[in-house]
Amino acid sequence: MDQLSDLVLYFHQAGIAGAKEALLNRFEKTFSNGYELYARDVLLEIEGMAGLIMAAEKVGQLPEHERADYEDRWRIDDFQEMNKSVDVYAELAKAAEKNPAIKNYLDLILSAEPREKYRRSKTIPYTVAEIEKMIDEAGRFPRFWASHISGMTQADIEQVARNFLAEKDGNRKYKYLPFFYQTKFPFDYGFLLKLASGRNVKKNRRIMHAVNALSHFKGDDIRALALKRFASEKTPWDYLKLLINNYQAGDAKILLEIIQRSDNVHHIHNLVAGIVDVFDANPDKECKAPLEAMYYNMNCAIHRWNVIDLLNGNGVLSEEIVEELAYDTDEDLRKLSRSIKRSRSKMKS
Repeated sequence: MDQLSDLVLYFHQAGIAGAKEALLNRFEKTFSNGYELYARDVLLEIEGMAGLIMAAEKVGQLPEHERADYEDRWRIDDFQEMNKSVDVYAELAKAAEKNPAIKNYLDLILSAEPREKYRRSKTIPYTVAEIEKMIDEAGRFPRFWASHISGMTQADIEQVARNFLAEKDGNRKYKYLPFFYQTKFPFDYGFLLKLASGRNVKKNRRIMHAVNALSHFKGDDIRALALKRFASEKTPWDYLKLLINNYQAGDAKILLEIIQRSDNVHHIHNLVAGIVDVFDANPDKECKAPLEAMYYNMNCAIHRWNVIDLLNGNGVLSEEIVEELAYDTDEDLRKLSRSIKRSRSKMKS
C-alpha cells in the first residue's frame, strides 16, 4: 500500500490528471471495514495542513477503543519540523473548536509525550546476572543486542555458555540461543549441532535460533546437515545460514534450485535473508543466477536493495536491472540506479 501511494504521488507530481483524486477517494475508504490504512504521509505531502485536518477528522470519528491505534504524535511533530511557517498545533486547536472529531484527535496526540531527541549514550555491557534475568522474564525468546554483548569479558561469555549447557529446563535452555547468534559460542559446537538437527516444528523458532548460533562455525557435519535439509524441505529457509561458513564452489546452483522450487512470493521472501547472508559472507560471481531469481520473484524493497547491492558488488549486475531500477517504487533504489549509471559512464570514458 505504501508503494502504491508513492506511485500516485509521483503521477500527481508529473501532472497526470486524476492521480490526486484517486488517492483521496482511496483515503476515504481507509477507515471502512476491510480496507487497509492508506496514504497518510502522501496525503500530507500533497495537501499539507488541509491533508492533516482531513486525517485528524477521520481518526477522531473512530470509536474511542479504536482511536488509540492511530496515535501518531511523532508524525505531527515531523510535519511541524518540515513546515516551520505553520503552527500545526494551533491550527489543529482552531479546527477542534468547531469539529468534535478533530478535538478527539488532538486530545489523543496530546496525551502522548513528545518524542525526545536521540542522544547517544555509552553502551553498558550485559552482566551474567542480567542475561539470566532476561531469560527468566522473556515470554518466548529474549532479544539480545550485539552492542551490549561486545563489551562483555570472555569470562562472562563463557559463564553464560556454561549456564546454557547446565540448564535442565528445555524451554528455558532454548532462550539462550539468540545470545549465541550475536556472539560465537565459546566451546565446541557439538551441542548446537544436536539442537539444530532436531525435529523442525514450524510453530516455534527453536531450530532457527539453533541454526543461527551454529552459523558461526565451519564443519563438514554442519554442511552435511544443511544439504540434508535442503533436499528434504521445500522451503528450507531455517537452514540457509549454515552455509555462511560452509559455502563451497557450485553452491549457487543449489540455492538457485531452492528458489525455483518455491511457488509464491511468501516462500521467496522467507528465503531472501538467508541467501543474502550467504553471499554477503562469500563473494562469488555465480551469485548472479540465484540473486536475479530472487529479484524477479519478490516484492520487498528492503531486500531488493540487498540483492542489488550484492549483484553490483560482485560485478554481475545487468544493464536491464539498472535501467529498471530508475522506475522502482523505492526512492533509495532509484538513487542507486543513478549512482551506478554515473559510475559506469565514468569507467567507459
